[in-house]
Amino acid sequence: MTPLYKDLIIESSKFNEDNDCAVVGIAAVCNVSYIKAHEALRIQGRKQGKGASRLQQEQAIKMIGGEYANLGKPTKANGGGYTTKSIGKAFPTGRYLVHLNRHVAALTDGEINDWTQGRTHRVLSIAKITPAKITPAKITPKTAPAAKRNVSVKAGVRVWNLTNGEVVHFTSVLKAFEALGLNVKKHKKFRFELKRSVNLTATFETFKFEAFGK
Repeated sequence: MTPLYKDLIIESSKFNEDNDCAVVGIAAVCNVSYIKAHEALRIQGRKQGKGASRLQQEQAIKMIGGEYANLGKPTKANGGGYTTKSIGKAFPTGRYLVHLNRHVAALTDGEINDWTQGRTHRVLSIAKITPAKITPAKITPKTAPAAKRNVSVKAGVRVWNLTNGEVVHFTSVLKAFEALGLNVKKHKKFRFELKRSVNLTATFETFKFEAFGK
């Protein structure tokens, strides 16, 4: 079963990560955990909190055991381009990494598995991904970053799910809204309300937010 974007972003929050769309995209198209995709990209040279080049993405996918085929920029019959809203109709089956401006998203069986789903971000190029047919050699993540995760978070938000009591840390209100499937257009107004609140706590729909750090 393909990992969902919402679940992968929650895993991302445990690493105090940022600019990790390549990690999330690779995990989704390769059917692997966030931590395995994260480690594969680290081995290929990606730095914490930084983006990954297309070469690093390709090498990480091959390391996991998958295949990477660059298809270039897809165009319609009339010469026009695609967006994240329309690309699924052109590629209704299979797994792809969709490259946008300073972003990459997973496309699995015609569905964008990313926060850009249903939006009109222009597609610059696309790569077909064939996941490993057999389990590749185990990629063991380094243990040191895990020990540092809690002390490295200088600022962010804690979010309580008021329905089930689950608590998750995010590096920003925007990250939280994206991961939880909330209305991203309202995050700036809510962030302002959160900042002005007396005890730096506020609720949005069924979630309680608490700001922490500087």
